[in-house]
Amino acid sequence: MQICNKWSNGHHIFPIKHYFRYHVEHIHGSDNGMAILNPGFSFGVLLIAVLCCFLLAVVSPPQKADSRYQTIDGLRGYLALFVFIHHASVWHLFMATGEWTVPDSNLYTHLGQTSVTFFFMITGFLFYGKLLGKDAKAIDWPKFFVARTLRLGPLYVAAMIALMTLVFLQSGANLVDSPGYILRSIARWMLFTIPGAPSVNGVYAPMLIAGVNWSLPYEWYFYLAVPLLAFVRRIQVPWPFMLAGVAMMTFAFANGASTVFMSIFGGGIAAAYAVRNAAFVSFARSKVASLLVMVLVGTVVILFDTAYQYPPLIILAVAFSLIAGGADLFGALRARPSHVLGELSYSIYLLHGMLLFVTFKYVTGYEVARSMSAVSYWAVVGAVVPALLIISKLAFHAIELPSMRIVPLVMAMLRAQKLGLGRIKADDPLIDRANEDRGGPAF
Repeated sequence: MQICNKWSNGHHIFPIKHYFRYHVEHIHGSDNGMAILNPGFSFGVLLIAVLCCFLLAVVSPPQKADSRYQTIDGLRGYLALFVFIHHASVWHLFMATGEWTVPDSNLYTHLGQTSVTFFFMITGFLFYGKLLGKDAKAIDWPKFFVARTLRLGPLYVAAMIALMTLVFLQSGANLVDSPGYILRSIARWMLFTIPGAPSVNGVYAPMLIAGVNWSLPYEWYFYLAVPLLAFVRRIQVPWPFMLAGVAMMTFAFANGASTVFMSIFGGGIAAAYAVRNAAFVSFARSKVASLLVMVLVGTVVILFDTAYQYPPLIILAVAFSLIAGGADLFGALRARPSHVLGELSYSIYLLHGMLLFVTFKYVTGYEVARSMSAVSYWAVVGAVVPALLIISKLAFHAIELPSMRIVPLVMAMLRAQKLGLGRIKADDPLIDRANEDRGGPAF
């Protein structure tokens, strides 16, 4: 793509090594550049999203929550929305300079980086927490991975179909690369970009999805590490899952996985221990704890220009532990609109980049978008929010929810095949013994 002069892979994969700063004077004058990064616009977008979720809660109430951690359910939707706002600010910089990198604003930087940090901690917390529970020694490992695959896979496949459609629109539907190379590139994308996120048919595909794919390999690294963590806790694990875990860890570090990112899951693991302390949970549910969470996160935003260093990560781990323990930010995380947003978090996270691309490329056009005033620019972004939420709601009900609900059926079919029982019907009593796993990681 001609507009893509520079892309900071480091921003999405190794932010510590490749950390660029955004000089606002390069963007049609410093006044407009600073105005684009006015914190008020982020609050405006947040308000639009909350109002939309109020309406969605009336029209289509969220699924009844069965999670013990309602504060986390309420948190994850805001995290996905904050990543959207972060990428909206990055898009303005990109259209003006051709560089995809973090904005010169701690707030807008942390809307992306701190949100992803909390996503990783949620994953570490929920899945390591399984190893601390009463049923840890009876974990159904095949079901664990089937559930993870069906939770993340179907929507991801749908997103990849949309992404590849955009890729071929951008390339004018002409074959730039050989068919074999294109198929190999698509295959790498279909594997959650664990083998890499290459260009496809001459188009730098990560830009079309705002690079959100970078975090998904880390999610899978952790999933495959769970059997190894279980083994450390003296929980019996079938050898194929142990072998898969060792192979994945070897692959991850051989291919440059960031130790900083891998360590973020440790914050969630620490929280899993903390919430099993009655005194900690009692404090976490107090109003003082909610205030402390806001102070801790605010301190990180003010003092650190990146979340991906150990001092801010430690502070954020404390804040996350309090949220996991029940700190609900004065009721905000337990409110119904928060759970509507939380229900849509995976769809929002995965689809917002393509929606921003379509908006700026095909609706406004790059030239118009980059010359807009700050108010006009964020008005366009605000107008994208209802569309994003509606699309995410449709995706959740059409793809995500059905995929989660068929986990018991899939497990029953696998067990029937193993037992030589042949085909199995949906109402077969075997399904009753394959309890649905709807627990989520970041999503």
